[in-house]
Amino acid sequence: MLSNALVFTTIPVRNLKRAKDFYVEKLGLKQVKDPSKHGYMLEAGNGSKLFIFQTDKFTASNHVVAAFFIDNIERIVNELINKGIIFEKQINGMSVEINQKGIASGDKEKAAWFKDPDGNILSLSQLL
Repeated sequence: MLSNALVFTTIPVRNLKRAKDFYVEKLGLKQVKDPSKHGYMLEAGNGSKLFIFQTDKFTASNHVVAAFFIDNIERIVNELINKGIIFEKQINGMSVEINQKGIASGDKEKAAWFKDPDGNILSLSQLL
């Protein structure tokens, strides 16, 4: 029924302007239309989208709220580090080795995790 439907994620934030600056300026997402009274629709690759919205009842999640699939994790991690992004060196509940830059390597995937200004967990993933 929904196998052909476009899906996007919604991410709650405390400060909408600060979050928009992070997602657009640091991560390079594009604002796809004028903001609604609730938040911003942002676009990543292949038509995928994120909607960030401000809420007074904010609680950061303890899991990944958005995962970005990329081709070259080392290059992207370096670019984001240069923009001030700090990658996680430990992930609660996961027993993976993470290198000094924050990249975990497995047989079929490399991954890295970081947080937005409100503590929402985002990840990068490169399939090998």
